[in-house]
Amino acid sequence: MKKYLLLLSMLTFVGCSTLTTSILKTTNFLYRGEKTNLVNFGRAVSSYEPKWNHLDFIYHEKILYDGNTKLELIKKKDKVNDSVIYYAHGGAFLYPLSNYYRDLAEFMIGLNDNYDIVFVDYRQLPYSFYPSGHDDYESGLDYVFSKYKNVYTMGDSAGGHLIVSSILKRIGEKKKLPHATVLLSPFLDISYTVPSRKENIKTDLLIGSAASDYKPSKLLVDNEYFKYEKDKKHPYISPVFGNFKGFPPTYIEVNNGELLFDDSYIMKQKLDKEKIENRFVTVDGLFHVYHILKSEEAKTSFKGIFEFLDKKRLGR
Repeated sequence: MKKYLLLLSMLTFVGCSTLTTSILKTTNFLYRGEKTNLVNFGRAVSSYEPKWNHLDFIYHEKILYDGNTKLELIKKKDKVNDSVIYYAHGGAFLYPLSNYYRDLAEFMIGLNDNYDIVFVDYRQLPYSFYPSGHDDYESGLDYVFSKYKNVYTMGDSAGGHLIVSSILKRIGEKKKLPHATVLLSPFLDISYTVPSRKENIKTDLLIGSAASDYKPSKLLVDNEYFKYEKDKKHPYISPVFGNFKGFPPTYIEVNNGELLFDDSYIMKQKLDKEKIENRFVTVDGLFHVYHILKSEEAKTSFKGIFEFLDKKRLGR
């Protein structure tokens, strides 16, 4: 365990995805235990992280909306935008909003400053359960709708779940929808039944393992955030089983070898069936939400994402 955490901590200082991939392969070989331990470790470390020091061109503000919803605005200083990316971070409903994500927002603004970025610091494990975090997400969505002309949602992993579950719910309730959404390896099957959960267990560099006796993390197999929900295939719990009629234009990116691959692929098939505009991008040889390292591969990915969003923003 100590060897694993030592190597894992190296990821903080690595900006090259190729080197990071090698580190992940090594750590997966050394550590075959419950990876919930690693997320808990990351959560503990994040509680001691220093105040975020952003670059001079960045404006950062913490917002408490409607008395309970914690939001953070990150934007280019002295620039007024009418478009926003409302971002829901990942972390298996356990890892909190941290400086990794604030740094990612800064990185994104450096590539394209035509969008403000608003994070929602939603409630999650170990003290909160579904639907508390989803309620926070919905509340934050109401906030950005009240402030911006163009609202685009983006999220990775568990954050992707918040987005898709929310949109399906809002479609059913005939509420206002985001103008487009971007999903990075979304976690959409809580029931642990889509084929890639077993087929890709040896190829997933971050949450899988080549070890013959490896058992996937409890956060993936039976996530405690949904402990009080009996029907794990309900579309709001496992959005991959939902009906996507009326869904907004969608950009999806996922690694081919991920345990979560089919979450994205099945959603893409359903979007196609309903003739919903979508772009489905797959990558090879990387790892779950590699964007967080702000590497050259991440830069290439975000250029594609901004190309997609800019067309919506400019009405092309």
